[in-house]
Amino acid sequence: MNNPNKYSIYPNLWARIGLHLLLWLLLYIFTMIICKGTFAIGMLSAPVLLYSLILSFVVICNHYFLSYITLPFLEKRTWLWTVPLQLVMVYIFSVTVIILSIAFIAKSFPEYPTLKLQSERYYLYNFANIFNYKSFSWFISFTLFFNILSFLLKFAKNYYETNQDKISLIKEKNQMELNFLRSQIQPHFLFNTLNNIYGLVIENQKASQSIIKLSDLLRFSLYESSQGEISLQREISFLTDYIILEQIRHKDDRVNIEFDFDNIEEKSIKIKPLLLVNFIENAFKHGVNANINYSWVKIILTSKKNVVHFTIENNKPKKKHPTKQETGVGLRNVRRRLELEYPERYDLSIKETSEVYEVKLTLRINE
Repeated sequence: MNNPNKYSIYPNLWARIGLHLLLWLLLYIFTMIICKGTFAIGMLSAPVLLYSLILSFVVICNHYFLSYITLPFLEKRTWLWTVPLQLVMVYIFSVTVIILSIAFIAKSFPEYPTLKLQSERYYLYNFANIFNYKSFSWFISFTLFFNILSFLLKFAKNYYETNQDKISLIKEKNQMELNFLRSQIQPHFLFNTLNNIYGLVIENQKASQSIIKLSDLLRFSLYESSQGEISLQREISFLTDYIILEQIRHKDDRVNIEFDFDNIEEKSIKIKPLLLVNFIENAFKHGVNANINYSWVKIILTSKKNVVHFTIENNKPKKKHPTKQETGVGLRNVRRRLELEYPERYDLSIKETSEVYEVKLTLRINE
């Protein structure tokens, strides 16, 4: 069984489970040594074996709670106000189980006087005793150290895997840019040629506007898209130019292209470049261009409180055996980019019927 994360330190799921079990076994043995010294009785005696098991259970529960519930809050920097509450819950759980367990074991094994002394020393007379100095010192002695260590190990592991993911994204992006540039025939020459053609057709307003917009698209693709992030306003300008060129290209009555980019609350927020255009390209490629009958495309882009909503719909060509529209490298690359650049900060919904193809994308932008 392979690990779904290719950058995980574990080769597979069974190796991960095995390593966890080994570490918890070592923890159990270590707590047995501590309990032997604390209670001044044999390490293999029933009270030591039982109480060591309970201590290990508390540490293990705390570890998985902190690693898989508390740590994600810290990494995402969301709902941070709940983190202190979670830590208090861990403390109350640990102290309650540890102290009640020693009382139970002391009562079950009265032949060991040291157990009775420990039980009387840390006895919980009421709920407030959970927060006194004795209870806190017991918590520090038996659980806090192990949980801090395991938490730091988990944090370091997550940081390593996330960093490897980012490095991979940078390498993939650089390779894509390199491949793109290699496919170009002297970009500067192309720009100069477009300007020359513009001078020849300047009297034809539509032709000259088309050349200007095409030049802007090329300039954006070659230069601005290499930036890590761009303003939403610049991305909207790029998308608008692209759509207008498609409108000019499909100027006959059989094609209806609608787009609405007006409901933008904050145009200065930063997003990753060239994410949305792939969905628009897909709509024209598999919808308008493949349809010999009436076709339409509807595009809506809105933003509010650092959340961007993008929706695009297109009708599909009528075929006897309808095929899936979501094909090709483009959309696969978009999905991969979303996973790497907006981890757990995006929602992508793709719905397809025999007549309509719809994409809805939500991006939660960090402030």
